[in-house]
Amino acid sequence: MREILLTSSKERCGTARTTAMKKAYLCFALLTLSLGVACSNGTNVPPGNGNFSVSSLKGQYVYQIAGTDVGAGQPYRQTGVFSADGSGHITTETDDFCEGGTCGQNTNTGTYSILNDGTGTMSFGNSTASFNFAITLLSTSKVYLISTDVANSAGIGELQSSTAIPSGTYAVRFHNVITPAGSEGKVGVFTVAGGSITGGAVDVNLGGIVDGGTGNPFSVTGGSFSTPSSTGRGTGSISDSSGATASFIYYVVDANNIRFLSSDSGVTGSGRAEMQTGGPFTAASLANGYAFASRGDDDSSIAIGTVTTVGSFVSNSTGTITGGTYDSVVDGNSFYNISFSGGSYTMSSNGRAPITLNISTGGSFQHLFWMVNPTRAFFLTSLDPADTLSVEDGVATQQQTSSFSNSSLNGQYAFVMHGYDLNPIPSTLVDRVGWIQWDGNGNLNLSEFISANGSTSKSPILTGTYSVSASGRATATVNNLSYNPGDIVLYLISPTDAYMLENDPDVQIIGATSKQISP
Repeated sequence: MREILLTSSKERCGTARTTAMKKAYLCFALLTLSLGVACSNGTNVPPGNGNFSVSSLKGQYVYQIAGTDVGAGQPYRQTGVFSADGSGHITTETDDFCEGGTCGQNTNTGTYSILNDGTGTMSFGNSTASFNFAITLLSTSKVYLISTDVANSAGIGELQSSTAIPSGTYAVRFHNVITPAGSEGKVGVFTVAGGSITGGAVDVNLGGIVDGGTGNPFSVTGGSFSTPSSTGRGTGSISDSSGATASFIYYVVDANNIRFLSSDSGVTGSGRAEMQTGGPFTAASLANGYAFASRGDDDSSIAIGTVTTVGSFVSNSTGTITGGTYDSVVDGNSFYNISFSGGSYTMSSNGRAPITLNISTGGSFQHLFWMVNPTRAFFLTSLDPADTLSVEDGVATQQQTSSFSNSSLNGQYAFVMHGYDLNPIPSTLVDRVGWIQWDGNGNLNLSEFISANGSTSKSPILTGTYSVSASGRATATVNNLSYNPGDIVLYLISPTDAYMLENDPDVQIIGATSKQISP
């Protein structure tokens, strides 16, 4: 997206960085996203709609963020728990911070503020470290957040309702950066009982090679979960038939959701697990329209976030893909509104479904789906024809209606995006969080916090237009920001949720948006 300069010509959303530092984080291609850079001192920006306040954030929340340490030029992951008292105080916060293949723990206190539209700030720290965020509440139980320190990262916080040890069968998704092996994506299922992992299977893309070239998933052969603390934090490990054993730190959100940090030396990564339900699965378990989103790394240069894709497809109960479209940016190359000519899939009773999506312009995607339930799946891309070396994984969610229109987007929606923009060179790393007001008739307003290369500001309210097709593919143009008309692309899951992509050449930007539920 185009920059809006509301500060002096010597400033570009903050202090300039050195050329050497910029080259360092450009070479890593950093795990970030952007809509372009808008700058403001945050004054004279009226709030949007809503009845939020500091009392809207109250309780114990698990949060997870992923991004890049701008100063060090390398990716990091952070997961933890904070307790908000409903009066603007973070009474306690504990987290695990992993960077450069090394993890450490922090214990902090802090403060937060929230406007009526759900936007605000949050900070916590101790005598040796501090962490600062811009936030937007989706509801009293979920909050989007981006880092406003000398780092670019984005994530989500969720109200914690259980700290019990996990038990049951879970679908799992991991994404790691391994030194020096490159990137790794893992998707599969495992079963845990009494603190022991008793079975399962997992597909692995390591450095562009899927399942070691065997064509079959690895069996989960063992592992364990320690008993979690009062914050829901524990440690564990998982082994598979390839001979690999991976160690992790985990945080329980509730009985159905777990968040992970990879804790092996030389590994920086994170993941999530969700309780698997609805099995045994058949082809009919994947019969409907599904919206999907994925991000990948180009392992030829261990470049982070160089593949970003959103799309949708329609399938039937006999294992046939009947159509769909996708939008993608791969190594800076834009693929805009490309249709699927068809495809096929098979389904195993454990929820594993190899899927082929034939592209109308030639070639095909091949994905390995693992069903969380009949409405949701994690997937690993085993072949992206635009980048055969990519290590790419994502999530697909069943669309809740068969026909969308402009009126499907109506109200105020929180959003978060994370990525980088190569226009101009050297790249700008940008995270953004805020809200979009859709009027149901093709017009929008947008307000956001922007963190660009470690400097944060708040935009003025921006106007624009949008259009929604019956398939749920929507395009938006933000005045004074868009490089090209319709470059903000959404694939609607429902009238309340969508995946988002900026589809312009030389940008790698992806995110999500959900309708706010105001108290």
